Amino acid sequence: MALKFIKWIKDPIHGYIGLTQVELDLLSSPLLQRLRDIQQLSFVELVYPDARHNRLGHSLGVMHLAGRWAEFLQQNSKDIYTNKTINIRDKDVQHLRIAGLLHDIGHGPFSHASEFVLKSFIRWLKSINENSVHENFAERIICNNKIKKILEKYKIDVKKIISLIKGNSDPPFYGQIIKSVIDADKLDYLTRDSYHAGVPEYGTLDLLRVIFTSRIHNGNIVWFRKGLYAAESVILSKFFIYRAVYFHHTVRAAWAMCEHMLYFAFKENIISEKDFQIDKFYNVTDKFIIGKILMCKKKKSKAHWYLKQLLERNLPKCILENQEIRDNGIRQRFEKKINGIKDIESRLKVEKKLADILDCKTEEILLDSAILVPYPPPLSKELEPLIVEKEKENSKRLSECSRQIDALQGTITNDVRIYSCSDKKFEKDTVINSIKKLLKEI
Repeated sequence: MALKFIKWIKDPIHGYIGLTQVELDLLSSPLLQRLRDIQQLSFVELVYPDARHNRLGHSLGVMHLAGRWAEFLQQNSKDIYTNKTINIRDKDVQHLRIAGLLHDIGHGPFSHASEFVLKSFIRWLKSINENSVHENFAERIICNNKIKKILEKYKIDVKKIISLIKGNSDPPFYGQIIKSVIDADKLDYLTRDSYHAGVPEYGTLDLLRVIFTSRIHNGNIVWFRKGLYAAESVILSKFFIYRAVYFHHTVRAAWAMCEHMLYFAFKENIISEKDFQIDKFYNVTDKFIIGKILMCKKKKSKAHWYLKQLLERNLPKCILENQEIRDNGIRQRFEKKINGIKDIESRLKVEKKLADILDCKTEEILLDSAILVPYPPPLSKELEPLIVEKEKENSKRLSECSRQIDALQGTITNDVRIYSCSDKKFEKDTVINSIKKLLKEI
């Protein structure tokens, strides 16, 4: 018996998306509604003007795709080789849809752009990996009375939802639908982000082909060979959209400005750890932070200065990228030092040293590091997607079937940039010499 949808939402990517009663109740909660005011791609709009979509639309999209995927596997639940049937219940489908709906509920203001700063000012986050900040917020929010009561009212397992969001389940394929190398999250954000940014060539995926050529083997999701190109396109699209959109040098300039703005907003007591308590979290949106800083009456507020530059699109210029350093030894040492910075205060100290060497004001020099691992390296903890033969028991890793994926495997895309807000013009050699001096001091 399929899930009963009582409401429909029209989505620009997936068409009509159905909602069950529990999903509608969750969607009506303030903690989920706040995602309307969290932009999916903070500051990408400064380069791609229509990329102003929000986290709520993405969450609905992931819910929809997770449900489609689970329903398809429910109808094709036999292990392709052992013929053993896996019992996928309607309740399991509902759990996966809810995990998709709630997977981004923990995002702070300005989405990922705030996570590096939040780790420095929210005590319980200090020991947490930066990449899982929003997941840990999500866990606390879901365990919060308001969300928890809704889930318990409909007999939804709260712990299972949290595990699914983290990609954990038994058998593994449930969690893989939500978080893995090829998952519902990527299928939605690659398609949605490229659509709104106006670059569909980077995210045109055959979503249903990815789902309909998948099956279950040994508890994991695998793909038939006829789905090779559909699976391959997800990895390649991720690589291209990160390079062209998320890691665009102007987008990253705004990202660095945002991190500095948030840092000084905390330091100047414009915002505090109390604002991020779970019972107040529904207030903390992009607009909330901007409003608090704009209302700040403190003279010479640095947070206000950085915000003003962002609002007026007066962004710093990139004066050097790591790829422009021809000396491999210097470049690698520079990358290692900058990538090794663990908190915003340490980065500010390095920026100050570099500003002094370049004879600039401290706030005029910004550093940024963006790292992408487009595909998990060999022996990674992430399970590499498997391509299987329909007629005989034979499976190969995706990288063994695709030259393009094999070329990407184990590679790391690392953009380390130095930005300047100064009117001074810098020669590349001058900046490179300043890096050599900097490396002697840090």
